[in-house]
Amino acid sequence: AVDIATHHNDSDWMCATLLRLGLAHIEQGRNAAAMPHLQHAFDLACAAGNDLNVIMAGTPLAAMHMSSGAHQHAALVADKLLISGARRANWFAVVDAHITHSAILLESGDPTGAISRLVRAAVHLRELVPAAAINLLKGRLAELRHQMGSRTFDEHYKTAVAHSQGPTV
Repeated sequence: AVDIATHHNDSDWMCATLLRLGLAHIEQGRNAAAMPHLQHAFDLACAAGNDLNVIMAGTPLAAMHMSSGAHQHAALVADKLLISGARRANWFAVVDAHITHSAILLESGDPTGAISRLVRAAVHLRELVPAAAINLLKGRLAELRHQMGSRTFDEHYKTAVAHSQGPTV
């Protein structure tokens, strides 16, 4: 399939083929082998402006970058997911991107920022996003509360909410 896509200079077919190769590697537990295929598929999708392919390749790619500690790469992918997800009204991609950014903040030692990212996303998206997507944000907040402990989480949550509301007049 790669040879056929190359022969016909078909970037959409190449992207789909690389995505399938990457996912096949993931299913077989070979994440390192999947990464170059997913990255190439993502790059092709971005170059072509194909939002659906950006989402399909970017979602697993962001997770793989996070798991390998490549936070800067994960953030770049998440930024593209935000844009492509919004353009396609794929709110699950948008939520995934916010969760990725929140995880980056948490791993970089900013728990208040991690919580704030999720709270702001839930507040801004609540009118646009189906309840299921909002519930993902709420679920992630619950995971953070469990992970941090209720007292620590509640302190950071109060600070995050105060920052998201801005100064009072």
